[in-house]
Amino acid sequence: MNLTRMIEVQKCDGSMEAFDVAKLTGMLRKGMYRMGIPSHDAEDLGMAVEIYLRRTQQYVVTSSAVFEMGLKTLRHVAMDDVAEVLELTRALRAARRRVLRVRQDDGRLIAWDKSWLAELGGRMWCLSPNCARIMAADVEQRLLEVETVEISRYEVLEMFNRCVFEFGLADAVPV
Repeated sequence: MNLTRMIEVQKCDGSMEAFDVAKLTGMLRKGMYRMGIPSHDAEDLGMAVEIYLRRTQQYVVTSSAVFEMGLKTLRHVAMDDVAEVLELTRALRAARRRVLRVRQDDGRLIAWDKSWLAELGGRMWCLSPNCARIMAADVEQRLLEVETVEISRYEVLEMFNRCVFEFGLADAVPV
């Protein structure tokens, strides 16, 4: 088992990022919290997935596969209800993403895709790709929580700017 080789995750938009057991642990923890189950086992379950990936020498894996491995791990330890809640939450988020539209400056409506926001916001604020993706995910989460179906590009960028400020990264004006 190679403990030094990096595991990469291919995101839905095709981009690659390093596997982060903390992200998987966070997902598991959220599901456990929603079910009122103490989440002290979440880290061990996330680490079990990482160990599995290393033992099977899977150094490139899709984000969907990581999610499914997390669900399988939950089911293996008899937390089927937590797995079901996470599956339903993911399906609901996907449905909300499909209906969300961004009104461009010229009036056109385009489908929501946080990748453009992460890329543009990263360039505007000189953020690393991972940091910009986290900021874009935070904006997306806010939009999906209120079930917004249409929002202007300007409002999305303002939300991104506020997010950067809230995270304490706005020590200068955007480039």
